[in-house]
Amino acid sequence: MRMIELADIDHDGKFDVAIFEGSNSGILEDADFDDAAAAIEPGSSAAIMIFENHWALPFVQALRRGSAQVVAAGYIPQEDLAEALNATEH
Repeated sequence: MRMIELADIDHDGKFDVAIFEGSNSGILEDADFDDAAAAIEPGSSAAIMIFENHWALPFVQALRRGSAQVVAAGYIPQEDLAEALNATEH
């Protein structure tokens, strides 16, 4: 496994994903990259992206103040979302 950080991949002197410049939560550890590498077939490429939904913070805090409990969390797969949106357009 070889790991690189996004920077000037095309060597044009500019940071290629400028919106992320300087952002690093430190939440990923070497073990996380080792786990990801074990799931990737040799010769393949992958990326790990972590993002935060800042809009949700006040909502979650209000739920916690009300003694709410999380019973499930997750994301709708893009294909399912696109299919559902396409179905509503007809």
